[in-house]
Amino acid sequence: MYHVFSFDAFDGTISGTVDVGDNFANTNLTNLENLLQEEAKKFEKVCSRFDPESELNKLNKNFGYCSISDTLLELLTLAKEAYTNTNEIFDPTIIKALENIGYNKSFSQMQSISEIINEKNSINLSDYKSRPKFSELIIDKDNSQIYLPPNMQIDLGGIAKGFWVDKMMKTILVSYKSAWLSAGGDIYIRGSNETNNFGKILIQDPTNLAKNLLSCIIDLEEFGVATSGIAKRQGRRNGKDWHHIINPQTGLSAKTDLLSATVLAKNTTEADVYAKTAIILGSQQAERFLRETVGCEYILINKEKKVFHSENLTMAYVKD
Repeated sequence: MYHVFSFDAFDGTISGTVDVGDNFANTNLTNLENLLQEEAKKFEKVCSRFDPESELNKLNKNFGYCSISDTLLELLTLAKEAYTNTNEIFDPTIIKALENIGYNKSFSQMQSISEIINEKNSINLSDYKSRPKFSELIIDKDNSQIYLPPNMQIDLGGIAKGFWVDKMMKTILVSYKSAWLSAGGDIYIRGSNETNNFGKILIQDPTNLAKNLLSCIIDLEEFGVATSGIAKRQGRRNGKDWHHIINPQTGLSAKTDLLSATVLAKNTTEADVYAKTAIILGSQQAERFLRETVGCEYILINKEKKVFHSENLTMAYVKD
């Protein structure tokens, strides 16, 4: 028997399915969902950019050596690895750039998109361009400390959801041989469902997110998958359109020919990071980067809805 669950967290929806077998108890399933919800709340208290009392926000108000939780230490360690592996394209120090374009609160906290459209403040990138490089962050695992350089502020939105999904699949959901868990579309898949179809992935139409454009088949028993795109979190400021994927070199929304990038990897954290990296790089450089990254499969859709994908994927268009 398969149990399906869903609840709100991380400014979006957490959903999943677990194979509970023939012997199950409703109380155990309720406990499972409650536990996941509690873990989501605890995680947001660690790394939410929009919670003024989160551990990350308190860290961003300081500099020098700071003791931090094991969760934040692990997350920052992975973020620094991602920064290196993507040649500094994935950069968690873009928080000033996000604020400059108008993404200074979660979309659920905004009364409407006009809250951004009507802002008249000029964009000032001087603070952003003078920020320390993320490589200057020092991580002392032995003492659970980091050294945060002056004027460095960190946003972990580009890696946090994937990290949480991986963590839950390795802990709370580890005993389920077949399960999947999604946090806002960042998904970890293990095993199969009742139709033996967990390996079938549906790709949204980036020009109409209510519809699916493609389906693909992947012959893997366990993997992470994430999609990044410029359509969902966007707005308009000072007469110019913006989206939330920042080119760290310019501090502005990435100028890209891609509408969306879906990446499959050995875990959801990597899939999340590499999907965002692909958007920033654009189709040509993204294909080259992803082909050279071990264990990655990809589907890229550009603004003409042309599809680029890795050879190991079997693709088909979804009929209306």
